Amino acid sequence: MVFKKITSVLLAASMFVFSQADPVYAGIRDKASDMDLNEYTAEAVSEPGESGQEVSSSFEEMIEDAEAELEKRRRAAYEAAEAAKAEAAAAAQAKAEAAALEAMLASAEYLGRFTLTAYCHCAACCSVAGNATASGVMPTTGHTVAMGGVPFGTKLLINGTVYTVEDRGTPYGHVDIFMDSHEEALRFGMSSADVYLVHE
Repeated sequence: MVFKKITSVLLAASMFVFSQADPVYAGIRDKASDMDLNEYTAEAVSEPGESGQEVSSSFEEMIEDAEAELEKRRRAAYEAAEAAKAEAAAAAQAKAEAAALEAMLASAEYLGRFTLTAYCHCAACCSVAGNATASGVMPTTGHTVAMGGVPFGTKLLINGTVYTVEDRGTPYGHVDIFMDSHEEALRFGMSSADVYLVHE
């Protein structure tokens, strides 16, 4: 009898997990806490092998388990909501970047299909390691390229990235892209891509 009543209380408490309504759960929890455990104790004593203390302890453990499960589900719901927000933000950023690239392409001038290679700041690539570029600035990954035939500061759109011509070493039509390391430059190898001149 006592366990049927306890089970009904726990079932009521678990309803909150699905409704996610804190006030409702608080009411259930308070109601359960205020129950006269002596009533259950008196009934339990008449049942062989059970004492009032055992029933009270069991009841409290069940309430604690229900609260722990609730907290676990709250945390899972919060993490899911945060993940959804991050995904939405990433999607919005990707959409904005795509729109910006489309607008840039609309005003860019197509130069042709150029050869692409890569270099780094080592002595093997630059004769002397650590030197500034021919334009006098230090090279930056994802920004600096070398190519002859255009002024320093020229913006080139290549494979969705806008680079700035800040170095020499290759003729017009051959773009050398700066990398952080010699290994990266070797992995890049040689390829070709459509190159656009970006008008600012």
